[in-house]
Amino acid sequence: MPIVREFIYKEWDEVGIMGLEPTWFENANPASGLACAHDMLEHFATQTSPVEGECEALGSVLLLRLENGWAMRHSYGRDNAADLALNIEGMLRDCVNDDLELPKLIPSRKLDFYTEDSIVRGVATAFGNLDEILADTSLSEEEVAEYKSPTVQAAFVAWIRRGYRRAMKRFSECDGYTVGMVLFEKIAKAADSLIRSESLWEGARVRISAHLRRCEAVIKVFDPDTRRWVDAELYC
Repeated sequence: MPIVREFIYKEWDEVGIMGLEPTWFENANPASGLACAHDMLEHFATQTSPVEGECEALGSVLLLRLENGWAMRHSYGRDNAADLALNIEGMLRDCVNDDLELPKLIPSRKLDFYTEDSIVRGVATAFGNLDEILADTSLSEEEVAEYKSPTVQAAFVAWIRRGYRRAMKRFSECDGYTVGMVLFEKIAKAADSLIRSESLWEGARVRISAHLRRCEAVIKVFDPDTRRWVDAELYC
């Protein structure tokens, strides 16, 4: 079964750019093709909260792109733990700036040594920079203490593990290396082509289907006149 997701073409007010906003999870922004591929292949259709969902997606990133080598072309020599740490720091900043709920601790089991080491070191590195992240904020002493609680750090580890395991199940019947190295790029490039094509209008509905075994991406746009999904016009 393909992964099928719907996006809305709209403006990201904070930065003034047009992009595709995912419709199936909260706290999303209109973004580029790279983000569309991430949202489709690495986020899940169900999540309990924005930060917990992003932690799960980060577990997918670790399986699909970091361990498969895709990110080596973009990491400038960073190892997997360092890449995870950068993403987690960004999530912590979002929690502070947007007043997002921190993840709750859930039961979890360790993964294999290599994967577990990447997750634990990545989370520890990010939380090692917590004083810098929390500097010049208006958080109370109690709120700062919550961020620095070992339970919160353990919760990040647990939710990333959960996302990694969910990704293992999602991609168990296909070639995960090809999905991460080829299909991810296909979705990103096709979505960027659609955004550049100038064929969309504010509020346009876009449906992307990712066929994992065939390693193909199909993009359609909803035509409000005919009430049908039609093939998207991509920029060439």
